[in-house]
Amino acid sequence: MRPRQSAQAVGEGYWRWAIWIEGTPEELAEIEEVIYHLHPTFSPAIVTRSDPGDGFRIEREGWGVFVVGIEVRLRGGAREVFRHMLDFAEPAPLKEVAARPDRLRVFVSYARDDDELAREVKRRIEEAGFTTWIYRDELRPGEDWRWAMREQLESSDVVVALSSDIPSRWMAAEAEQARRLGKPVLGVGDERLLRDFVATDRVVSLEAGALEGALLELSDERSKS
Repeated sequence: MRPRQSAQAVGEGYWRWAIWIEGTPEELAEIEEVIYHLHPTFSPAIVTRSDPGDGFRIEREGWGVFVVGIEVRLRGGAREVFRHMLDFAEPAPLKEVAARPDRLRVFVSYARDDDELAREVKRRIEEAGFTTWIYRDELRPGEDWRWAMREQLESSDVVVALSSDIPSRWMAAEAEQARRLGKPVLGVGDERLLRDFVATDRVVSLEAGALEGALLELSDERSKS
């Protein structure tokens, strides 16, 4: 099972969006309730749904993007937790992607709790025309993860340090290694938290388009050097 999202523009920078849980009928039947943790500007900011008929769906309207915390409580007491970043970005035009032959290779550094968020960011990076690597999706069975991550970091052009909370010590170590190799480190998330714990060259928000724009700037700088 996993969170899914839809969005529709209803005004200049204003969106009507929905989030639900996608899964097989058997998976949805095992869910007792889903608790959504929204931005504190929403009232209520914590919303509980218990109807599997619509995938435990919620709908809201508002400005801007943020990370939605999703707690899925299963029958029997187990639970699964997701962090879903709202995304209102339009996919990059195919002709624009195809016209960028010298694509940046992006290594995404993140904590385990941000798995879903990392996959959303990976999708956005690739739709903008760049290649990316996240260890949860790319590691092969039996592969030495330390060796694989070191190899991918060394072959990357830029490291994206992604965090919705206090960054892990592994993220700090990966950013430091990137700096020693002369690679730019682009922080994505809360600027105060990232700058306190991770050595970054620049920090951008999770807002749609911010990361893509920063990567385009780095790509342009690289092509001119």
